[in-house]
Amino acid sequence: MLIGESADIILVEKVETLIKNDEDVHAVKTPLTMQLSPEEILLVLNLEFKKGMNGEQIVDSIHRLEGLIKEKFPEIKQIYLEAGTLSEKRVDN
Repeated sequence: MLIGESADIILVEKVETLIKNDEDVHAVKTPLTMQLSPEEILLVLNLEFKKGMNGEQIVDSIHRLEGLIKEKFPEIKQIYLEAGTLSEKRVDN
């Protein structure tokens, strides 16, 4: 294990499966990870929540997901999450 390398692929796949199976999540891009120390992993998630969720519901869902991830994967100490929602109209940039 080298500091700065990605976390074990099996752990990444398990995190991705956990997130994809959540009832509030519409889509998730492949999680990005970085080993910060032998017992510390940084996780970066890019999620899209289901249509119709308001800001409070999204915040609640984010807190719940963070707690669930840290409970199941205690080596993940830091989580950065970018969240979006489905909307009626999408504008591609």
